[in-house]
Amino acid sequence: MLSLFLVASIYIATVHGCSIAYPPYGTYFVAGVELLDSTQYPDQVLLKIQRSANNWGGSNTRLIFDDTVTQWYKLMNVNDGSVSSVVNYNDYAGSIRSYASKDTDPTSTSVTCEDACDGTAACEIIRNGATYNINIPFGASNLNGCDPNAPQIITLGGFQVAFTINDISTTYISLSSNMAGIVWNDATTPATYQVITVDREGDFSYLTPGGWSVDSNPAIYSTGDVIQTVLPCCLCYGWSLSQYNIQPDPTNAYDQVMSLTSMGFGGGYVDSEKLRAYNWGLGYSSRVTVYDLDT
Repeated sequence: MLSLFLVASIYIATVHGCSIAYPPYGTYFVAGVELLDSTQYPDQVLLKIQRSANNWGGSNTRLIFDDTVTQWYKLMNVNDGSVSSVVNYNDYAGSIRSYASKDTDPTSTSVTCEDACDGTAACEIIRNGATYNINIPFGASNLNGCDPNAPQIITLGGFQVAFTINDISTTYISLSSNMAGIVWNDATTPATYQVITVDREGDFSYLTPGGWSVDSNPAIYSTGDVIQTVLPCCLCYGWSLSQYNIQPDPTNAYDQVMSLTSMGFGGGYVDSEKLRAYNWGLGYSSRVTVYDLDT
């Protein structure tokens, strides 16, 4: 279950369509949040603050800042949002640690599906070098029959969304009409599997094929139960984070329910050591939101 630590504000950028409005000259914004040694600084992070320039020309206008002073650093307490006066970066450089990296799937599982035109999708799944041909439920299947001479495109663009959560050995496949899972048993060679039905709850906008944008291969951070979804191409320098929660369906209509709780758009990073996530916005934001992933 996700909970919000705080929203600390030090001017919030506004998104207009597919572009971010440039802030007025002299606007201070959070350009980054550095994690610090969790023993020495268990509840503090280092904010990098920059100031907008008076010249937005050039080849990389989104990254220009006032270089009369390169940047400032302040400590922020993640519990109460308090921010210190300016500190010397060099005093903390040796204590900076990295954010979590997305999971790497050791089985290199890949998924390609076509409409079987019988109420199912025929999926070819390659896992650990072995190929599995598995049919899963597909509510939008063309029940009028397949043309044997043409590929049966499963949705506009031919996309399905697929991702594997390694710590529960399950590959999830999100189709335009429904979601299914493949629960793997890798104790045998080749692996055995079980097909399960999955109900989607929460914001699956960018994880449901058929819309105007979809991330067909989202990243997983299983420590913290976080899924990262890339935003549409016009905002391709940003992404969104959500925490997933997977439970048996209490109504028994499905085998599982996957719920997503959004942690905002415009980026965000996972701290797997302290089980927190940080989001400082899509543009020139003065806000830092801290999420507790361990409640």
